[in-house]
Amino acid sequence: MKFNLILIRMKNFILCFYAFITLIACNTAPKLDIQGEKNAILGNEDQWTLAIQTKDTEKIAGFYANDAVRMSQNQPVYIGLNAIRTSIGTMLADTTIILGSYKGNVDFIDVSASGDLAYAYGHDEIMVKTKDGLVKDEGKWVDVWKKSDGQWKVVVSSSNSNKPLAGQ
Repeated sequence: MKFNLILIRMKNFILCFYAFITLIACNTAPKLDIQGEKNAILGNEDQWTLAIQTKDTEKIAGFYANDAVRMSQNQPVYIGLNAIRTSIGTMLADTTIILGSYKGNVDFIDVSASGDLAYAYGHDEIMVKTKDGLVKDEGKWVDVWKKSDGQWKVVVSSSNSNKPLAGQ
């Protein structure tokens, strides 16, 4: 009888132990690959540079979320994908900007621990036609990325030149 009681207790202990291990395994969230997410954003930023160089309005607009905000130097704030698409089209139609010369460089990317928000910042340069000839314009930018339905989209983008405004 004592022996049967010991066996029952051992069986209960073993069952509880396996149940505990199973619960831990079920409640463990999959490990987030932060470097993989950074690489995905870096790839997007590189594709964005290429889209600027090739004047691809739809490709550039495709990086933005529907409710995104775009802020650029000496421009109004553009809110929403349609307004952003229009502003991109206007920028790409500007013949004083030599878009093929555009170089965008990512300096830093950070991804949140939850893996659904990130930001990237960097610097860029482009050649601009002026009355005095070609001038290199250098600037900086920051993009805030949000992951939705498995895709990274920009929700806020801001950029400006390092050069003073004309006449300053």
